[in-house]
Amino acid sequence: MKRIFFRYRTGYFGEDGADCLEFDDGTTDDELSNEAYNGAIKHASRYGHDLCDCDDDECDAIHEGNHNIEGSWEVYGPKKHDLCDCDDGRKRIK
Repeated sequence: MKRIFFRYRTGYFGEDGADCLEFDDGTTDDELSNEAYNGAIKHASRYGHDLCDCDDDECDAIHEGNHNIEGSWEVYGPKKHDLCDCDDGRKRIK
């Protein structure tokens, strides 16, 4: 098992989040990137922000989607991440 630290960004000040999850050693980087991306979308929805996947620059006239939702991940390091607040206030095991 490997521990992974996720950061979620909504594009708005004060609404970023973090999570700590465990995955099988065979989990690929692409799978972790997808988990980060989907986690960021889910996190942003808690604040009422929806991801805009339009290619049209004028899509804001149609709806109020957010282009700035991002998720990132890195291997968990106790010295670096132990003091980080995860979304639910504790380390989670998936």
